[in-house]
Amino acid sequence: MEQQILKYRIERELGQGGMSRVWLGVDPITEQRVAIKALLPHFAEDPYVRSLFEREAKALAKLDHPGIVSLIDYHPDKLLLIQQYIEGMNLEEYITRHRGPIPEEETKELFGKLLEAFAYVHRSGVIHRDIKPANILMTRENQIKVVDFGIAKDTKLARETATGQSPGTPSYMSPEQIKSKQGEPLDLRTDIYSLGVVLHQMLTGKAPYNTATEEDFEIQSKIVKEPLPRMKSIYEYVSSGMQAVVDKATAKDRNRRYQSCEEFLQAIKALKPPPPPQPDWMKWLRDKRVMAGAAVLVLLVALRLFAFNHPPKPVEASVEESVPAPVFVPPVAVHVDTVAIKREEPQNGAPQEKSPKLVSRKHLNVKKKRVARLVSVPVFVPVSVPAKPSRIDVKTF
Repeated sequence: MEQQILKYRIERELGQGGMSRVWLGVDPITEQRVAIKALLPHFAEDPYVRSLFEREAKALAKLDHPGIVSLIDYHPDKLLLIQQYIEGMNLEEYITRHRGPIPEEETKELFGKLLEAFAYVHRSGVIHRDIKPANILMTRENQIKVVDFGIAKDTKLARETATGQSPGTPSYMSPEQIKSKQGEPLDLRTDIYSLGVVLHQMLTGKAPYNTATEEDFEIQSKIVKEPLPRMKSIYEYVSSGMQAVVDKATAKDRNRRYQSCEEFLQAIKALKPPPPPQPDWMKWLRDKRVMAGAAVLVLLVALRLFAFNHPPKPVEASVEESVPAPVFVPPVAVHVDTVAIKREEPQNGAPQEKSPKLVSRKHLNVKKKRVARLVSVPVFVPVSVPAKPSRIDVKTF
């Protein structure tokens, strides 16, 4: 069966705190999505809790800022707050599940928007007193929205909560907020302290105290007596300038803190951008994959140097390689007609000259034979005729 609260169709439960539960509702006509906040049943009959719930509605009604969730409607008879629904996640989820430590420059931008929102809240005469990452919503456009005003901002509520604890979240409470049950009044500087703790978590990616292993009493004792853990011990790339800002914001003596969100914001803006983080070379070298890659690189460089210092010997080109291209040369057969030569010799027995005889071209019968034999160099076939021809048959190839 479909659930409905007032005119809104309930889609799902968004969350539950110590005193209230929040649902996601949809207007059936306009399809507007809203967050419906209602007191838990066992607090609904308490007059004091009801007055605080009404005070929260009045505080939201007079706050109009882009960094603060808007009030749409209030139903005192049913103790329902109808608020603007923010699609996104809270800062706690953003840090722990998606981001981890946020770089300083990005932190300065986001935290600056948060300080501007709380500066407006304080100027309006409202003290939140429960500032923590879970009460800061992040939109898809990377904007912030502050939620949860009023329920736990009065210390008288400490005796009326289900757990019997002081109002607020122990890890983010100021020292005076912890001691306020002794009658110490609170002012806006308690919010300054809580904002400093939020800044600490944004920069380190972790809450300053481990609520899984430490009891609330132990945490509260540390808040009153000890400074926050050094941020560099959690995340080594936090600058000393940012550490000094957090130290001032979370001073035990509230007179030593920033006295307003505007002063806090000016200190953030005055910080110079930190230098880029230097890599941990020893940690980097201990990586086996890096070592293997470095060994391969050294080997390649060594081979390159060896090849450079020992170039290969040039190969001597042969005669055949110096010739542009091989050619086919058919062999030539030369036949000398010695009979005809003898007929032309003088018959008187005169002595012959020692100079070589010239052979008439008509007495040479040159025959060409084509042989498919590939040679690599041009062949010159000299033909010499002896001075005294004899009965010869010269064949030259």
